[in-house]
Amino acid sequence: MPTSRSLLVALLLANTGAAWAASNTANVQQNGGFNVVNLNQGSELSARNQADIQQRGSFLNAQVTQQNDADDRVRVLQTNGKSAVEINQAWGSQRLVDIEQRDGGYDRVQVDQGPGSGNETVVRQSGLRQDTSVHQDGGYHRIDIEQDSYAAGQNTLTVRQDGLDGKLDLAQHGDRQDLQVTSFGLRNGVWVSQNGEDSKTLIEQRGNDNYVGLKQAGERVDSKVVQEGNGNDARVRHSSGYSRPSSVDIAQRGDLNRADVNVYGVGSTLTLAQTGNGNGASATVSGEGNQLDLASTGDGNGINAYYLGNDGQLKVDQQGNGLGVTAYVTGDASRITASQSGFQHTADLTQNTAGNAINITQSGFSNHAVIRQ
Repeated sequence: MPTSRSLLVALLLANTGAAWAASNTANVQQNGGFNVVNLNQGSELSARNQADIQQRGSFLNAQVTQQNDADDRVRVLQTNGKSAVEINQAWGSQRLVDIEQRDGGYDRVQVDQGPGSGNETVVRQSGLRQDTSVHQDGGYHRIDIEQDSYAAGQNTLTVRQDGLDGKLDLAQHGDRQDLQVTSFGLRNGVWVSQNGEDSKTLIEQRGNDNYVGLKQAGERVDSKVVQEGNGNDARVRHSSGYSRPSSVDIAQRGDLNRADVNVYGVGSTLTLAQTGNGNGASATVSGEGNQLDLASTGDGNGINAYYLGNDGQLKVDQQGNGLGVTAYVTGDASRITASQSGFQHTADLTQNTAGNAINITQSGFSNHAVIRQ
């Protein structure tokens, strides 16, 4: 006879020796605290297994393992916080994991989807200090995660995709958020939305034809995007409040990369470094006292930079062949520093208002500089 509110449900649903097994279904509902569900489902000869777990209370734990199957579904709902979900899907395809942790805090989600294709993970968390980690291996996968909190959310989101044609849609709302994305493969896409203060984002893609779309709003928000490969595209929209500086750091290493960055703030910093061939960068910064540091190393690189505001600093350093820079500054007491080394450079620099300064250095042959003040 149980002496506490603890409950352990062990469901072992597997093939029992027949030539093949039909799909298995598990429905679990638990009310109260300190409850545990441990579900092991499926086999190499089964498919379309379904698990639906609903837990209401605190200090809850749900662990689900699905074996080498296809078309499996796992849905977990937990409420009231301080709970954990762990999903492990071995090799398989067309599988769905749907997790919701509602009205809680100090929750944890861990999902591991093994080699396969067409798998999807959806996570919704509300509350503070939520921790989510998702790993997918294979191709044509999708991850959709949203963390929503109030005040100092202090949520953590870690995602890793290995494969091709993966799609990531991630959102964090609240303060003190931490988001890390790692993507390996071909034609992967990442879209991230983050709102709040004192947050950090790190996105790293290694592969070909990858895409990053990042939108951030808040104060003291730091972003870093690293892409290594061919044909990558990074698009960043970053906005911060007055007297609360933020930073954007983008590094692309490879061929045919492109960066499109728009930053608004006061005292913020944008650093963009591209190493490779055929890179292109467009940066627009508005506000007061912001700093742009743009560097290209390689062949055929191009930079277009626009600064709208006062007391700004724009620095461009290019080393290679066929490089070009266009810089436009409107505002007072701003400075442009451009350095080019190599062949066939072009610099077109414009400052529109008073009290500005331009310093330009060109080394090599067939250089051309146009300056307007």
